[in-house]
Amino acid sequence: MLPGRLDFGHELRDDDSFGVWGPNPLTKPPSGYVEELYVDTMCFHAPAILCAVATVGVDHVLLGSDFPPERTPLDF
Repeated sequence: MLPGRLDFGHELRDDDSFGVWGPNPLTKPPSGYVEELYVDTMCFHAPAILCAVATVGVDHVLLGSDFPPERTPLDF
């Protein structure tokens, strides 16, 4: 979802009805930078990890942990 949404917002820079955006320092569309990101696997939904691998590549998906875990009401 992220690359398409970023590119859409970037394209809106050319629409004067949104006002002045200022200078554009990007040399390529935002989606071109997404593959430079590193993300972690800390989630509770395996399809989300697969989506991350498909988006940024397996070499940019790092092991994430929930340690130390956040306290929950069950800990009290």
